[in-house]
This record gives sequence, structure tokens and C-alpha cells, in this order.
Amino acid sequence: MNPTYSVTYNGNINTGGTVPVDSNKYEEGKTVTILENTGILVRSGYTFKGWNTSADGSGTVYITGVTFTMGKSDVTLYAEWSKVYTVTYNGNGHSSGSVPTDSKQYKEDAFITVCGNSGNLTKTGLNFSGWNTASDGSGTVYEDKDTLVMGAFDIILYAQWNKFNFQLKKLFSDDGANDDDFGIAVDIDGDYAVVGASKHDPDSQRSGAVYIFHKTGDNTWDSGFKITAPYSTDDIEFGTSVAISGDYVIVGAPKNNINGVDAGMTYIYHRIDTNTWGEVESLQGSDINIFSGATYFGISVDIDGDYAIIGAIGNKNESDVIIGAAYIYQRTVNNTWGNQEKIIPSDGIDKNYFGRSVAISGDYAVIGAHKDDDNGVNSGAAYVYFRSINNTWGAEAKLTASDAFIDDNFGYSVSIDGDYIVVGAYKADNTTNEDNSGAAYIFHRTSSNIWDTGTIISSTDNFDNNYFGISTSIKNDYVICGSPNNWGRGAAYIFKRTHTNLWEFEKKIISDDLSINDYFGLAVGLSAEFSIIGATGNQNTNGKDAGSIYIFK
Repeated sequence: MNPTYSVTYNGNINTGGTVPVDSNKYEEGKTVTILENTGILVRSGYTFKGWNTSADGSGTVYITGVTFTMGKSDVTLYAEWSKVYTVTYNGNGHSSGSVPTDSKQYKEDAFITVCGNSGNLTKTGLNFSGWNTASDGSGTVYEDKDTLVMGAFDIILYAQWNKFNFQLKKLFSDDGANDDDFGIAVDIDGDYAVVGASKHDPDSQRSGAVYIFHKTGDNTWDSGFKITAPYSTDDIEFGTSVAISGDYVIVGAPKNNINGVDAGMTYIYHRIDTNTWGEVESLQGSDINIFSGATYFGISVDIDGDYAIIGAIGNKNESDVIIGAAYIYQRTVNNTWGNQEKIIPSDGIDKNYFGRSVAISGDYAVIGAHKDDDNGVNSGAAYVYFRSINNTWGAEAKLTASDAFIDDNFGYSVSIDGDYIVVGAYKADNTTNEDNSGAAYIFHRTSSNIWDTGTIISSTDNFDNNYFGISTSIKNDYVICGSPNNWGRGAAYIFKRTHTNLWEFEKKIISDDLSINDYFGLAVGLSAEFSIIGATGNQNTNGKDAGSIYIFK
């Protein structure tokens, strides 16, 4: 009689259930079929994976239903367990409602869809703003339907509470169309918001338009007042840049061809009644003519009180080198602007794009040159000028990033308010090596045109190509930065100043209706009461990529 052998199943530290029993005896060479986990074996914190000839998993792996050939000895099959992890939601001091429950168990590297506030969590006096891996908000930020990748540990997501009750209002033009780029430029001051739609087609292809909205209630706005360039031709892109101060709106049309191909033109409009704008003043650098080439006068604009500043990145010096320029104008009476002051950098070289961004506040003007090479190719710089009398500007100061590197594009966006300047570097890489995640730098004035080394801010959820800082704005104690590629949809981030040039993250702003390539945050603006955010790729009733803007209170 031939010898026979047995197959025994071992739970391998199971915490519940029973092992299957194989009562058969097998001669050498006979076929053995692996049994199912009929006794519902379980082990806390693990999921059943199959069977293995070694307890430590180093042997042969078998799953239910497969077969093997019996050898010359008894066989013990050990349960094989795979570690699993959980996601738990924490109300973080909530006063009512309930946290979402995720009862699933996940293996490492599993993709998890983050829950929304389905249980209507509330906290007295505060606004729910999403989830964070740290209770104090210093971890990774997640919103409803974001994707989380499971690590080798359990995850707790804490509700985040914001002391501001943000209200969202979405606006778009009433005559828009596909690819208008409505929201390419935005600004807000008092009861008025101004929005550029540089590819709108009112008279000629891509001639552009600007819409001005008036606040009629707490966060309600009228249907808008539309303005177009006095003389429109193809592709002038009127509305590429906009700004507002009091009763005056300034609009750039950097590809206007009146005085040469892409010479550019800028227009200032005066409000003559409630959201009625007229008395247009047309401006162009006095040294720009048909021989100047593509100066792109109006690629950037800003206005503050009686002073307006205009960037012209293609402006050439006496040696025919494209170093860029900025022009500052003073309002002399009503909507008449003159006393032109042209500013060029003392160390300008070819194609630094001086004038790509401009901002003005009181006696100080800041001008970005994002292709400056002082700290590596395209590391970028910003220049600050002080007004000494009337419209005379000088005492140049040059700002660069304390951690500057090649291709940071520091200076692509700038904003100034009082003693603080914020400069965006949308292609800066962060300390954990996310390429082009972006950063912004806030500088504090310590003396007459003397500025500190700057405070660095960045998004709370850095990823490659987020482009945080492609747009920036500062008002009083708050800074807003756009990140148009965040999670493919875009976001904006608000920071609050807590002490002299010390800033803390306050709020991430998104909208529930965003989709991939909406570019929410491509343009931002900030007033004492509102933030305004452009989303040029947002689809609305006007069509695909028509664009929208969002106003938050």
C-alpha cells in the first residue's frame, strides 16, 4: 500500500473565523485543490489574501481553486494576510452634525475619493472649509471628491473651520461666446469689479471687451456695463490687463496696431453715473511709433488715485535692445492724464521682460521682470521705485527671491499695498521637489525704499505645475494667490498677516462647479471686503471656455 499525506490549513494569527478542513489523504503525485476560506477567517487590520506554504509568506502562494501535485510529505498551508488601512473623519470640535463614515479597508497605494460634508457638520460662528491631515491645518488639504493615495498607515482627516463666512457669487457676461477668455484679468475696488475678456469678438476677431459689475446688495451684482476699444481691429486683445481705483478704470490692449504692429494702447475710463462709464482717455508712450516694433504697451496696468502705470515689455533702448519699460501718468484734471514718466531698469538687458507686471500704491511703484538672469536663467526680479515729487520716480531698489533658482519666473505677478509688496514666482520648485509648484514672496518696507529679504508663502498642497503665484494681490493684512492648475481645476489661497511680515494660511478657495482646465485662479484681485477670481476655461451658458469670475465675501 502506497503512503498517503495530508493537507492542513493554518489561520496564521487569525483573530476570528475557522480554517477549512481537508479530510482527504493524498498519495504522491495526486492532485490537490485549494479550498475556499469557508470559515470566514479574519485578522484585525488585515485582509485575507490566500494561502502560502510558509508562515512568513516566503513560500509558494496559492489562491482558492488552484491545484498542486502532492509530494512526499504532509503540507501545511498558512493564511496569507495583507495589511489594510482605514480613513477616519474627525469633526475637529464641531458643534453639530455628523462626520462621514468610510467603512472600507484600503491597501497601500489605493486611490480613495474624499467625502464631502455629507453629515452637515457645523461649528458655531465658523465655516466648514474642507479636510486636512492635521487638526491645525498644517497638513495636506482635501476637498470633496479629491483623490487621496493611501500610504502605509491609517489616515485621519480633520474638518477645517474658517472664521470668515465666505459667500460665493459666480458672474459671466450676458453676451459671451466660446473662448472669450472672460476673466483673463480682474480687479475690484469698493462697489465695482472689472473683468477683461481679451478674446471676445464684439467688432473684430479677438478684439476684446471689458465688463464692469456694480454691487447692488450684500454680494449681489448687476449684469455689467460693457466697454470696448474706441478703435477695434483684429487681435488687439483689449482687456488683457485691467485695474480700477475709485471712479477710474484702466484697460490694456497690448496688440493694438494703431501706431505699429503690436505697439499697444491703453485706455482710461471715468465713471459718470452709477455703473455708467465714459470720457475715455487713450494713452501710448510718447516714444512709441511705427518703427518701435512690438512694444506691447498695456501688457500690464495698474492705477491708484491720480497715478496710472503701464508696462511695455517690448520697448527698446537707444541701442535697439529689448529691455522693456514702464510708463507712469499723472491725472491733471477730470480724465486727462499726462506728465508721462518713462522708467527703465538701470541694469536692463535683452528680453528680461521688464514691465510684464506692474503695481502702484501711494509713492511706490513695483515692476516685474520675470526673465531676469541675476540668479540663473529666468530666475526673475522685481524693481521698486519711489516718487519724490509730482511724477518724478527714482531711488531704484531691486528685489529677488532669497532662494532664487533658474526658471522661477519671479516677478511674473506683483502687487503692492502700503508697506508690503507681494511677488509671484509661479515656476518655483518647492522644498519637496514638486516642479513648478510655485511660490510668492512678501516684502516689507523698513525704510525709504529699503525692503527686507521677504517671507515665502506657498500652497498647502503642492503638486507639479500648480503655478501658485501666477497671480497675486494684497490689501491691508491679506494676500491672495492664484494656482490655476491645482488638481487640474485651479484654486486660490488667502493668507493673513499676524505680525510684521509674518503670514499664516487662512483659506483655500475653490468652487463646486469647477472642471478640469477651468484655470480658476489665473487672475485674482482683492479689496477690503471682497476677493475676485478669474476662471477663463470655465464653461457656462455662453459656451465652452467662455470663462467666468467668482466673487467671495
